[in-house]
Amino acid sequence: MTFLKLATRNIGRNKKRTMLIVSAVAFSVFISVFVMALSDGSHEAMITNTLRTFTGYGQIQLAPDPKVKMSDVIDWNRLCENLGRSDLVKFDDKTKKIISNFNIVPDFTVRKKLLKTVNDWLLSDSSLTAKKRNTLEKLLSSDIIVPIADKTFSKNPVIENTFPYDDKLKDELKNCSSISGWSPRLMTYSMVATESNSTGGLVLGIVPSQEAAVTNLSSKIFKGSYLEDEDSKVCVIGYKLAKLLKTEIGKKVVLITRGVDGSTGALKLTIKGLIKSGTDQFDKMLIMIPIKDCEYLLRCDGQIHYIACAATTADGVEDISQNLKTPLASNGLVFLTWQELIPDLLEFLALDSFFGYIFLGIILTVVVFGVLTGIITSILERTGEFGIMIAIGTKPFQVVRLILYESIIITGSGALAGLATGLPLSWWLTYNPIELPLSNAEVMATYGMENLLCFIILPHKMAAIVAFLFFVSIGMCLIPAIRASHLKPVHAIREARR
Repeated sequence: MTFLKLATRNIGRNKKRTMLIVSAVAFSVFISVFVMALSDGSHEAMITNTLRTFTGYGQIQLAPDPKVKMSDVIDWNRLCENLGRSDLVKFDDKTKKIISNFNIVPDFTVRKKLLKTVNDWLLSDSSLTAKKRNTLEKLLSSDIIVPIADKTFSKNPVIENTFPYDDKLKDELKNCSSISGWSPRLMTYSMVATESNSTGGLVLGIVPSQEAAVTNLSSKIFKGSYLEDEDSKVCVIGYKLAKLLKTEIGKKVVLITRGVDGSTGALKLTIKGLIKSGTDQFDKMLIMIPIKDCEYLLRCDGQIHYIACAATTADGVEDISQNLKTPLASNGLVFLTWQELIPDLLEFLALDSFFGYIFLGIILTVVVFGVLTGIITSILERTGEFGIMIAIGTKPFQVVRLILYESIIITGSGALAGLATGLPLSWWLTYNPIELPLSNAEVMATYGMENLLCFIILPHKMAAIVAFLFFVSIGMCLIPAIRASHLKPVHAIREARR
């Protein structure tokens, strides 16, 4: 207690310096709390907006079939015809084996590129060299190849990857308490045409009442009204798509696409509403129709592509995954979490957090050196006092403790002051987000965010900020404290008199 009183008195001897250091610490903590709350709030808003706009917190899709191999489905003669090279039939067995060992087949775009690449090789050489074979092997094993055995719709979105939406599956979903709602969907790309224009669109077949439990699209109607369960031959489209098609509510649009059976499906619909989702890509492409109409368009009665599921929070999907793992596996299905469905979002958030931590680290490091400078200056001013203390019997660890008490009081006071100002402001902004100017709306929509600056306080991160500043400051001050405790009394007193 004696050394604590001494530390308090020493701090008060130079009030201006003490207040300057405390203010610097307080300001750094305030900025750190504010920036961290803004960063976490923006990330949470981006995740929620993305999941509630379209994806859902997880999806039930067909599970991959590991038994199917490329060697079972590859047609070498047809491959030769596509290449226009009959001599490819003489493709040596070693190269055939290399290709067949991969359980993969290129999608349309990559297949075209691959065939052209192989054709170019054969134009210059009738047989592949070892180097070219290795290159082909790498190409076939790259991430841009779609596994043929993988029937999950998110990885291989072909319209044939459907499964029955029966009563057994519905019962499994009802019995899962972790699910707050679900929505069966059919999805395909289609040509959409009006009297004056045509373009490509994303057709989404839904059950309107169930979709409202998963996404917030029903609240994003820009003009007109949302779909209802009893609706037929009507649609809701993105407002930007309506501008592109030069159409409006009450007008007709025609959808033309390929059905599951290979036939051409066509459907004439009346526009019931225009939607403004806040996500630019959806507003330019989205066409929502009743699922029964979509079944007719794709010729797939009673079949769906996937089920979008909702959870109470983004972290709750793990409970859903565990609860549904066994019953879904028995039906040849799998539950994919939002992290598996949109890994690009996770990578973006991780990168953004990384640069945020660097920014905070720079601020806190500058402040730590400010505290260290103040402590060193204080020690130099009191060199003679430390010499006298050591001469009258003060132990070295007691000198260290005295200096550390001073560092703790200064850093602690600044941290408390920063928290006292930063936390209330961040808490208030959590419930009252800052609305940005309308000029920023399109930029925010590009990143799938609303035109708001959102905040959220995560206690463990706030505690980490203070702990980092506190312990690093004390650790840095430990070095001059130890040096002061080992001063020679005679030299210290003599130095102080100069």
